[in-house]
Amino acid sequence: DLSVNRIGGSLPSTIGSLQSLEHFKANQNAINGTIPVEMGQMDRLVSIDLRNNLLLSSIPQSLVWLKNLYSLLLGYNMLSGTLPLYWNNSSSSISRLAILQLNDNTLTGSIPTTIDHFTRLESFVLSNNNVTGTIPSQFATLERLQVLELDGNAGLAGVVPSELGLLGRLEVLHLHGTGVSGNVPQPLCDLHMNSSSSSSFSSHGGNLWDIAVDCSSLVCPNVTNAGGEVFRCCCG
Repeated sequence: DLSVNRIGGSLPSTIGSLQSLEHFKANQNAINGTIPVEMGQMDRLVSIDLRNNLLLSSIPQSLVWLKNLYSLLLGYNMLSGTLPLYWNNSSSSISRLAILQLNDNTLTGSIPTTIDHFTRLESFVLSNNNVTGTIPSQFATLERLQVLELDGNAGLAGVVPSELGLLGRLEVLHLHGTGVSGNVPQPLCDLHMNSSSSSSFSSHGGNLWDIAVDCSSLVCPNVTNAGGEVFRCCCG
């Protein structure tokens, strides 16, 4: 664990020789440069945490071969380039990925429709980037998805896909600060929330679902479903 230190400089290419390493945690440092492509050789890696550093350039394609990777945390850097479409190739090995956090970078491009290849994805956080396009309806096939945060991407447009109402485990949906407009689809309002949210809404009591939208462009009702749980809309 190298987190919360004052480590600077770049990650060496020789890091690829650490092929028995399962967890690489170096968040909250001053690491700069690029993510070495050689990290794709560390095929026992289960988690990578490089949040809050000074990393540049794009996310290397080689990470697609990390067959045991469960968690990839790269938020709060200066990563650029388009979203890594190659991760979603049906022949890739990264299918065990459950937590993907790429927030607060300068990533561009659209969210690939092949996002549905991440069948085990539970949390997808892409807040505060420069992503454009629309929200793919293919998110609806990710049955384990609990957190979807796309806020702070002003170029994201279109409407909220009604198919998201099929996500029975969805607890957090953040869309404020985007160009998404229209009504929050009724299937989302009808979701049965059966667990207490860990969000800021928990202070209101009851079982709450955290949905934060820009209420200047989205209409989001407050309803109580048949099970007594409360659906709240927060204007971001």
